[in-house]
Amino acid sequence: MEPPSATERHGPSKTTRVDLHPAVRAWRNVANGTIAPEGIEILQEWPGKAKPVIYRLRGVGPGGAGVVAKRCRVESGRTEQLIYQDILPNLPLSALEYYGFIADEDGRSCWLFLEDAGDETYSPELEEHRVLAGRWLGTMNAFAQMVPDVQSLPDRGPRYYLELLKQAREEVLAVLDHSRVSSDGSSLLTAIVSHCDVVEQRWHHIDHYCEAMPRTVVHGDFATQNARIRTGPAGASLLVMDWEGAGWGVPAADLSETKCSLRPDITAYWSVVRSFWPHVALAELRRWAQVGRMFRLISSVAWLNSGFASGGVEWYVDEMHWYEPKFAQWLRAAEAWDE
Repeated sequence: MEPPSATERHGPSKTTRVDLHPAVRAWRNVANGTIAPEGIEILQEWPGKAKPVIYRLRGVGPGGAGVVAKRCRVESGRTEQLIYQDILPNLPLSALEYYGFIADEDGRSCWLFLEDAGDETYSPELEEHRVLAGRWLGTMNAFAQMVPDVQSLPDRGPRYYLELLKQAREEVLAVLDHSRVSSDGSSLLTAIVSHCDVVEQRWHHIDHYCEAMPRTVVHGDFATQNARIRTGPAGASLLVMDWEGAGWGVPAADLSETKCSLRPDITAYWSVVRSFWPHVALAELRRWAQVGRMFRLISSVAWLNSGFASGGVEWYVDEMHWYEPKFAQWLRAAEAWDE
């Protein structure tokens, strides 16, 4: 789960510098082209971290448009390739053009090349954006079930999140055991561990609600940093990117309202899916969103754990201060499930 990244912009680079850039060399292998970009912009870069890096190659796309180059692990890159190449083009919704995939010589990393989504940001504070997201997500979830081979995607059902919960809890315990955490920080992390214990004890409720959910393609990180708005003559459309955490599972996580989420309008979502899933009531979708809220909280703690080594204790504890009360709030609301 990536946070919104600071964008560094650079003017046109010298041709020799551009030609030597690994993204340009990879693009030329994919596109069989010799035109050098007008310049390269850094959209996401994490020095010293095993995170995806993303660049904009200016002027090499159709009509002189930019092309986005993303370098990531092969495993997640293959998932994104399947989504962009074989799934999204078969759905009646707005989507980015896919230009190609190439693995590095080491076989561990790869490059993906995509249409530039632009810079018009999505705002969950705007009702029109939330309605757009609800309809887009409903269309994707309903129609993706009909695409061949989608079940080959990684599992994103309740079992996946339960295993992620257990792993995240163990990693928080490891921080408590081996780091110089203040007494306040220790109390906070101990509370997180306790919340994880209670969530696991209540997991049979989560399984129960997930049994009623259809299986479909899910994004997994349906968040503002992974979406752009494109405004054209026909109106606004939604473009969704960064599918590295996507899979085959239940749609709960993408429906949830959490930090940085798109907060898709549930009624707009229901207006699309009800003709495909007539047994699903609007009230039930709201419960699904609550289940998904916990899935997203689990993913967030796992993400914080992955950044602990580079972020440090203070950063880690400071971030956990936001998530701990969200766990407690969810557990209080879930007490009614026992009734």
